[in-house]
Order: sequence, then C-alpha cells, then structure tokens
Amino acid sequence: MDIIVEITVRLIMMILDFVFSILSIFGVKVAILGTSFVLLHLLDYRPLLVVAFIILTLGLYGPAVYKILKK
Repeated sequence: MDIIVEITVRLIMMILDFVFSILSIFGVKVAILGTSFVLLHLLDYRPLLVVAFIILTLGLYGPAVYKILKK
C-alpha cells in the first residue's frame, strides 16, 4: 500500500515540477499561479483550496492592480 502512495505522490510532484519549469519562462508569479491551478485541478476544486487560490492570486497581483487603479 505504501508503494502505491509513494508512486502517486512522486507522479504528482513530477507533473507539478514540469508545469512549473515550463511556466517559469513567463516569470515566477505566472509559474506559481499556473502550478497552483494545476494542483487545484488535480484535487477536484475543493472549496477551501479555491479560496486559498483566490487569496494567493490577490496576494501576488494585488499591488500591481492597485497601482493601475490608483492612476
């Protein structure tokens, strides 16, 4: 049973690493959001994780949006 869990976790981590590596071309913020969105998709959009994703998005892009709206 432990081997199945280990293989599953390693596969998920490999997918997330691949997505992060590809999206790192566009910047760290895009890579973090893209990777967390893939993880959110893999975990079936649980409500608590959706709220955490929204908070992460606001935390990363909040200052930039504030500067745009302030003008």
